[in-house]
Amino acid sequence: MRRLILFAWAVLFAAGMSAQVEKPLPTLHVEGKWLCDTHGNHVVLHGVMDTPSMYFNNGRWGWGEYNDDAATRCLNYFEKIFAGLEKANCDVFRLHMDPAWTNDPSKSYVYSGSVGQPEGTGGEADISKFNPTRYKKFLTSVYWPLMQKAMNHKMYVVVRPPGVCPGSLKVGDYYNNYLMYVWDIFSQNANIKKYAGQISIELANEPVSLKNAEGQDDPKALHDYFQPIVDKIRSNGFSGIIWAPGTGWQANYTSYAEYPIEGANIGYAVHDYTGWYGCSDSHPDPQDKIKQFYKQVPVVDFAPVIITEVDWSPKKEGTGHYNEHGEWVESNYGTWSTGSTSKWGKAYKACLDYYGNISMTLSGTHCLIDVDTLINKNKVVPAFDGYEEACGKACMDWYAEYYNVDWAHPDYKNISLSDQGTGRYKNPVIFADFPDPDVIRVDDTYYMVSTTMHLFPGATILKSKDLVNWEYCAQPLEQLSTKDRYSLLNGENAYAAGMWACSMAYHNGKFHLLINGNDAGGFVLTATDPEGRWEKKALPRIYYDPGMLFDNGKVYVACGISNIYMCELDQNFNFIKEQKVISDKDGLEGSHLYKIGDYYYIYATYGGWPSGQAVFRSKNIFGPYEEKVLLEKYINNSPNTIHQGALVQTQTGEWWTILQQDLGAMGRMPNLQPVKWENDWPVVGNKGVPYTIYSNPKTGTASPRTGLPTNDNFRSYPLGMQWEWNHNPDDGAWSLFERQGWLRLRAGSISNRLTQARNMLTQRIFAFHDKASTASTGTVRLDVRNLQEGDRAGICIFQDPYAALAVEVKDGKRQLVWWQDTLRVDNSFTPTQKAHTVEIDSVIYLRAAITYGTSKT
Repeated sequence: MRRLILFAWAVLFAAGMSAQVEKPLPTLHVEGKWLCDTHGNHVVLHGVMDTPSMYFNNGRWGWGEYNDDAATRCLNYFEKIFAGLEKANCDVFRLHMDPAWTNDPSKSYVYSGSVGQPEGTGGEADISKFNPTRYKKFLTSVYWPLMQKAMNHKMYVVVRPPGVCPGSLKVGDYYNNYLMYVWDIFSQNANIKKYAGQISIELANEPVSLKNAEGQDDPKALHDYFQPIVDKIRSNGFSGIIWAPGTGWQANYTSYAEYPIEGANIGYAVHDYTGWYGCSDSHPDPQDKIKQFYKQVPVVDFAPVIITEVDWSPKKEGTGHYNEHGEWVESNYGTWSTGSTSKWGKAYKACLDYYGNISMTLSGTHCLIDVDTLINKNKVVPAFDGYEEACGKACMDWYAEYYNVDWAHPDYKNISLSDQGTGRYKNPVIFADFPDPDVIRVDDTYYMVSTTMHLFPGATILKSKDLVNWEYCAQPLEQLSTKDRYSLLNGENAYAAGMWACSMAYHNGKFHLLINGNDAGGFVLTATDPEGRWEKKALPRIYYDPGMLFDNGKVYVACGISNIYMCELDQNFNFIKEQKVISDKDGLEGSHLYKIGDYYYIYATYGGWPSGQAVFRSKNIFGPYEEKVLLEKYINNSPNTIHQGALVQTQTGEWWTILQQDLGAMGRMPNLQPVKWENDWPVVGNKGVPYTIYSNPKTGTASPRTGLPTNDNFRSYPLGMQWEWNHNPDDGAWSLFERQGWLRLRAGSISNRLTQARNMLTQRIFAFHDKASTASTGTVRLDVRNLQEGDRAGICIFQDPYAALAVEVKDGKRQLVWWQDTLRVDNSFTPTQKAHTVEIDSVIYLRAAITYGTSKT
C-alpha cells in the first residue's frame, strides 16, 4: 500500500475566527495589487468623502467660529452621518482634515512655512494661515474623534491633508515641506499608529503640475516629491496603507510605472469624473474607458487603487456652477460632474469590475444619501430623490451588491503579543520556539538569529526597532548538507542534529553568521544586506556554540562545552590557533563573546534543567578569566530555565539581554531582561531575579505593536518566513504556481511513518501571554480530490509523541484518520489510531489545537 503522507502543519494561525478585541475593523494591508485582510482575502472598499466644514455641510451643525463648541456640534452631527452611511453599506470614509480648523483666524497671522508661496494663491491651496498649534489641537479633538466614530460604524478611514495642492509644485518646495510637517505630526500620534490597519493616508489632494528640484519636467519628480514623506511616516512607526496621488488633478500616474513609491503598504489614490479617461455621456464605451484608464493609471497593474473623488448626475433645468478648475458646468442635480448612470456610469462600473482592485469614495455624503432626510427623519434614502441616473441611487445599489464581495474578514481574536500597549512588555517577548538567540544592533535595527536544527530554510533572523515587537527578516541557511539523513532518505533522519546556536556579528559593512552544523560541518554566511543574498563558505572545522568577536584585525571565537576554548582566526575565517580558557565547568556552553570597556566577556550558560547564566571576564582575550553567576539554577526555591543568549546596547545607552526560556512542549522562547552594570559586571533583571513584566526599552525609535505572522493563503512567492520544511524538501514535489492561491504537494515518495515523510511544511506554535488556558489553533483547508489509494494529507502537532489528523484514501473511499505515535522508539508508548469514513467531495477543513498550560493536544 502506498503510504505517502502529505502534511502541512503547525499553527497556520494561532487564534480563533471571531472578531478582534481591541479594534473595530479587521486590519488591512497591501499584497501586490490587492488590498487584503490578515487572512489574505482580497478587499475592495466603497464609501464617501466628507469634510467637517460648516460651509461644505450647509450649516447643518451651525455657523460661527471653529472652536471647542463647534467641535462638539460637529462630532454630534457626524455621528448621525456615520450611522446613515453604515446603513447604506459604506465601509470606507475619506476624511478631509479641512483647513477651516487649521487656519488661524487672526488677520495678522502668517504661517512661516508659507514662505515661497506665489502671490495670488487662493482658496484651499493657500497655506499662509495654517497654524501648527491649531492643527495639533484639532487633530486630537476633531479629526481623531471623527476617525474613531467612523471606525465604530464599520468604516475604514482614508485621511487627506488640509487643503488642496497649488497648481505648480516642484521637489523640495514650500508645499513639499508643508506636507512633510502635516504627516510627520499625524504619524506620530499614538492612537493613529495603533489603528494603522484601519486608518490610511492620502498624501495630497489633486497635484496638477509637478517638476523636479530644478524646475524641470522629470518622470522621477512624483517619486522624489512623495518618497521622503513616506519615509518620514514609516520612521515614525505608522505601518498602515499610504495612498500616493498622481498629477493632472490625480489623473496621471504614468511616471509611477517606472518610479513607484517604495516600501510596503503602498497604493494610489485617483480621481474620476465624467469626461476623464476618454469617457463621457457622449462617448460611454466601457472598453475605451478600461483601456484609457490603464494608459493613465498603469499602477493598477501592480498596486491597489482607490478612487477618492467621483460623482455624477444628469442635466437638469436650472442654473449651473463653476467647478474647481474655474470651468462652467452645465446644471445638473447637484454634483460636480454631469453624466448619466446608464451611459457614463455603466462604463465606470465596468472599469471597476474589470480591474477588481479599485476601491472608491463618492465626493460627498450628499452624493449618496439625502442628508436632510437622514438628519430630520433618521431615514436613509438615496440622494437626488432616488433618481437612477444619478450617482446616489446607483451607488447605493452597487454598494449593497459589493458588500458581500471582497469584504474584510475579522482579525484573529487572539494574537500572541508581548507589548502590553502601556509602555510595558511581558515575557517571553516571543511566545514561541526561537531557541539559543544571538542579538546584535546595526544602527537603529536589532537582529536576532536562533537555532533551527533540521528545518530549512534555516538560521531564521528576526528584526526589531524596540527589542519587543519583532518581524521576520531572513532565512539565510538554505541547506546544511546533502547527506541522506538531512533529506529523510533511506530511512535516515537528522532530528536533534543540524544547526545549533550560531553567532552573528556585523563588521566592515557585512553581516556574518558563524554556523555550527554538527556532523554537517561548520560554515560562515555573509551578506551586506540581511534581507538580500547570503554567501556561504564551508569551514574546515566546527565551533561548538560559538561566540564570535572581530577585534584588532582578527576573529576570535569562544566555543565548547564544559571546557571553553578561545580560537583565533584571520578575517577570512582561516584557523590560526586555540587555547583552553575555562576548564571543567560541568555543562557550561552557549558562549557569546564581547569586548566592553577594558574587558573581554564570555557570556555563557550552565545548560540542562534547571539552568543558570554566568559571565566570565578578562582583560586578555586568552585569559585568565574570572567568573560571576548572574542567574542561579534555583531562584526563590524554584527551578530556573532562563539562560543562554546575548547582550545588546541600545542607541540610548541602555543594556539588555535576550535569553531563552525553556517552557516545555512548545519550546524555548526569547526572554528580555534589563541589564545594569556594577563594578564592570553585568547584573541581570532585578539583582538576578528575572522580570516577568517590565518597561519597554528606550531605543529612540517608535515601533507599532505587532505579532509575527502565522496565516498564509499561499498567494505570493517565496513561502512566507513563518514556514520551514522538515529536513531538505523535494523541490520537484511542491509548487505555488500550479494552482493560484494554493500550495500543491505531490506524491514524491513513499513512507510508512510520518517522521520519514518528505515535504512536511512546518511552523512554530505560538502561545498567548494573557491566558495559558487558551488553545493555540491551526487550521488547514485541503482539496483532497487528487489523493490516490493509500495517500494521507492533513495536519499534525509535531512533538514527541506527536498527534496527527488526515484524510486517507482506503479501498477507494476517503476516511478521516487520527493517530498518535513517537518520533523516537519508546517501548513504554503504545501508538493509537482511529478511522472514520466520511463523505468528502473536494475540500475539507482540518484543525489541530494544543494548550500551552497543559501541553495537551
